[in-house]
Amino acid sequence: VYANSDNNGPWGDALTQELIPQVEKTYRTNKARLLTGHSSGGWTVLWLQTHYPKVFDACWSSSPDPVDFRNFQQVNLYEDKNIFYAKDSSLRAAGTIAGRYPWITMKNMYAMEHVIYRGEQMHSFDAVFSTKNNDGSPRRLCNESTGEIDPVTVEHWKNYDISLYVRTNWQQLEPDLKGKIRVSVGNQDNFLLNYAVQLFDTEMKKINAGFVFAYYPGDHFTVSTPEYKTAGYQFLEQKYNEINNK
Repeated sequence: VYANSDNNGPWGDALTQELIPQVEKTYRTNKARLLTGHSSGGWTVLWLQTHYPKVFDACWSSSPDPVDFRNFQQVNLYEDKNIFYAKDSSLRAAGTIAGRYPWITMKNMYAMEHVIYRGEQMHSFDAVFSTKNNDGSPRRLCNESTGEIDPVTVEHWKNYDISLYVRTNWQQLEPDLKGKIRVSVGNQDNFLLNYAVQLFDTEMKKINAGFVFAYYPGDHFTVSTPEYKTAGYQFLEQKYNEINNK
């Protein structure tokens, strides 16, 4: 996801300091750098825009992976103790139909991680956000038998909480970041990602970040209607025109 990572390496720096300069040296460009992505790609473009605000001119983030870890698929990683079970002992949903009807729980999602060698979605979060164990493997967010959340791991994950990063560093970020971001999401997101977007939206309004947030009917997949895509691309076109008119 182009974030510098203890496990994956310096992907963000490699993209911005090596690949992009080489592309612009080799090919004719006008140096306008616009980002867009959906789901994990939506998280990626938010990360790049917020952490390299001088490099990129604007981003449209669509249905991003959790952008505020106080609502990591409706788990508050800073306060909740268990990722499998809610406080009433009910199983937490990881995937839903229309944001309401669970079809897979967090417990089952983590069980799936052990079917294929290094895992799937949840282990990919560990690979990006976690520190290393002594054996070189990513430290796990939770005990995958009991669901108990590891507070030591969460402390390292804080570095990848985009909402926390922006509101903590806004004074330094504002001159290069204000107004450069659009985030859109479906109100019935299958993976409950709209809740973290809403938290991020609330925090950005508090600091007058000038970001655009838009909510649409639909889930993680059906949200991508012609109207949804047109609005996103119009935002990027507007930013492109602003660059050319400077």
